[in-house]
Amino acid sequence: SDGVLNFQTDTYNLPHDLEDAKEWREKLLEIGFESSRYGSLSISSYPTGQFGFLLCKKINGSGPNLAEVERRFDDMVERGLSTTYYQPKFQEG
Repeated sequence: SDGVLNFQTDTYNLPHDLEDAKEWREKLLEIGFESSRYGSLSISSYPTGQFGFLLCKKINGSGPNLAEVERRFDDMVERGLSTTYYQPKFQEG
C-alpha cells in the first residue's frame, strides 16, 4: 500500500533511451505508483557522462520529512558509521 522505488534507468542523451525511460514511468504509474519522477546525475566515468533514475512513490506525501532524514544522518555520524550517498540534502529531494 505504501512504498518508494528508486532505480537507475536510461539517459536523456540518447533519444531511444529517453523513450524507454518514458515507457518505464508510464508503466509504474499504471501499476499503482502515484508519483514517478525522472532525475539525472552527471558521472564523468559513464560513457554518456550521465545516468537517469526514476524515483517513485506509492502514496504522495509518504516517507520521512527532512527532520527525520537529518536525525538518521546524525545518528549514523554519532555511531561512527560512514556513508557515501546518504546525505540529508540529497535525501530531501
